[in-house]
Amino acid sequence: MHTATDSSRADQPQQWEALHDQDQALADEQTAATARLEFLQTRRERSSANVARAFATGKITLDNIAALTAYLTQELGTVQARQRDLALQLYQSAALEREQGDADGALASLQEALAIDRRLAVGDPGSADKRLAVGRTLLGIAKLQAEQGDETGARASFTEALEIT
Repeated sequence: MHTATDSSRADQPQQWEALHDQDQALADEQTAATARLEFLQTRRERSSANVARAFATGKITLDNIAALTAYLTQELGTVQARQRDLALQLYQSAALEREQGDADGALASLQEALAIDRRLAVGDPGSADKRLAVGRTLLGIAKLQAEQGDETGARASFTEALEIT
C-alpha cells in the first residue's frame, strides 16, 4: 500500500535538490550583495570628508545628501533581506538534512544560519524579530545537539537562546 509518507519520502530528493539550487543562488546573491555593501562602505569612508567639503563649499546640497542617504539605506535593506532569505533557506536545508539522517550537515547549515542571524541582529539591536531569529536557530541547534548526545552543547545553546529572547 502506497501511503502519504512514502510519497513524502520519494519527494525528498527533489525537495533537497530544489533547496540546494535555491541555497546556491542565494549564496551567490549574498556574495554579490556583500561585495556591493563593502564597496559602498569603502566609498562612504572615502567620501565622507569629500561630502563635508562639498557641502561647505556649496557644491552639494542637503537634498543631495538626503538622496544619497536614502539610497544607501535602501541598499542596506536589500542586502539584509537577502541575508535573511539565505538564513531561512539554510534552516530549511537543515530540516531536510536532519530528516535524511545527516546530522552533521544539518548542524553545519544551522550554524551558518546562526552566523547570518547574529550579523543581522547586531546591525539592528532593537529588533525583536532579529533576536527571535537568533533564538529560534539556537533552539534548533540545541535540539540537534541533544539528539546527538552533546548535552553540554545543547545546554549552552538553549541557555543562550533563552537569554536572547
